[in-house]
Amino acid sequence: MPWLNEGILDSIAESLSGVVQAGISHDVEPPFRQLCAILHPDPSFHESPRELAMLRPIPEFELADPLNGLVIGSFGFGFEN
Repeated sequence: MPWLNEGILDSIAESLSGVVQAGISHDVEPPFRQLCAILHPDPSFHESPRELAMLRPIPEFELADPLNGLVIGSFGFGFEN
């Protein structure tokens, strides 16, 4: 999210002083000092006071129709399969 920067987060912190700001890591920790918590969707992540491990958000799924051949999915990233 190239539009997100320290100035925007400072503005949010000033106008909404009671709101806790957190981020979700995708391979690299978000570089913002304003974040009170960073969630890592990796249960094997070594936690620190600011960084917390969580289960991977993979929902339960039941296949409605049998597959005919190999299917490689994108896990919802908007790619055509």
